[in-house]
Amino acid sequence: MSAVTETPVAAAARPETPLRRLLSQFFENRLATLGLVLLVVLAVPAFAAPWIAPQNPYDIASLDILDAQLPPGSVAEGTGMTYWLGTDGQARDVLSAILYGLRTSLTVAFVAVGASLLLGATVGLSAAYAGGWIDALLMRIVDIQLSIPAILVALTMLSILGQGLDKVIVALVIVQWAYFARTARAAALVERNREYMLAARCLALGWPRIVFRHLLPNCMPPLIVIATIDLAHAIALEATLSFLGIGVPVTQPSLGMLIANGFEFMMSGRYWISFFPGIALALAIVAINLVATTCATSSIRGTPHDRRCRPAPGCIPASAARGRGPEDAFRHAGRPGEGGRRHQLRAGRRRDPGPRG
Repeated sequence: MSAVTETPVAAAARPETPLRRLLSQFFENRLATLGLVLLVVLAVPAFAAPWIAPQNPYDIASLDILDAQLPPGSVAEGTGMTYWLGTDGQARDVLSAILYGLRTSLTVAFVAVGASLLLGATVGLSAAYAGGWIDALLMRIVDIQLSIPAILVALTMLSILGQGLDKVIVALVIVQWAYFARTARAAALVERNREYMLAARCLALGWPRIVFRHLLPNCMPPLIVIATIDLAHAIALEATLSFLGIGVPVTQPSLGMLIANGFEFMMSGRYWISFFPGIALALAIVAINLVATTCATSSIRGTPHDRRCRPAPGCIPASAARGRGPEDAFRHAGRPGEGGRRHQLRAGRRRDPGPRG
C-alpha cells in the first residue's frame, strides 16, 4: 500500500530537466512524430540491407549485363528476379543500390555529426568557462571557419586527403564542428551565472566535473537542435561530393553516385536510374528536417516563465550578488518566512490609509 502511495510522490518530485521537457514537447507534435517514423522506415531497411536486399549491387559475379537499363517491374530471364525499380547501366538492381546507398549516407552523417558534436561542444564549453584570451582565441578560429563556405572546405580537404569513406567523414567534421562550438558557447554563457554553477564553485569542484557534469547537460537542447539540422546537411553534402566524383570511391555505394550514374540518361527516357535515388535522398532529408524544425521550436519555447529556476525564499539571487563573494550569494536575509511577513505588513499599510479627519 505504501509503495502505491509513494509512486506519485516520487514522480512529482522528479526534477524536470531541459532535455526531458524537449522530448515531451517533441512527441506531442504529430508532424515531428511523422518525420521520426519516416526516418526509422528509411534507416532500418538501409542498415539491414545486406540481409534483406534482393541483390548485392556490388558483387560483380551476380550481375548480368543483359539486364542493364531495364524499366521498373521487369523480370530477369535467367534468375526470374523482379526488378521493382528497374536496373541501371551496370545491370544493378536500383532498389538494392538505394538501400546500400542509404546505409552509406546515414553512416557517414551520423558518425560525422557525432564527432562534430563532441569536438565542438568541448571547444565551446571550454571557451565559455575559461573566458579571457582563451575564449577570444577559440572564437576567432570559429569565426574564420564559419566565414568559409562548407562546400569549399570539403572540396579542399578531399583534394588533399583523397577519396575514401573515412576521408569524407574527416572533411564533414572539419566543416561542421564550428557550428556546435558557437552554439555550446552561447548556451554556456547563459548557464554559467546561474545558482547551481555558483554552488558548484563554492564546493571547490574540479573544472572537468563542473563543465561536463553540470554545465553540459543544461546546454544539450540547443546542441540537439543543431545536430539534427547538421544531420540533413551532412547527408546532402556527402551526396554532393559523391555526385561530383570526389567523395566515396566507385566500389562504395552512395546516393550521390547513383544519381550521377543515371544523370546522362534522364533525357533519353530512362528516368528511373536517377529519379528513385533522388526521391530516397529527398525523403531522408525531409524527414530529418521535420524532426529538426520541431526540436528548434520546442527549444525556443522550452523554458516558460513559470518553470524557470527561482531562488529559495530569503535567498539572494545571483544577479543581486554581483560584487560579493560566492558565500554571500547563498546567505539568507533572515529567518524563513520573515521576508514574507514584512511584505504583508507593508502591503497592509498601503491598503489602510488610516482614519480620516
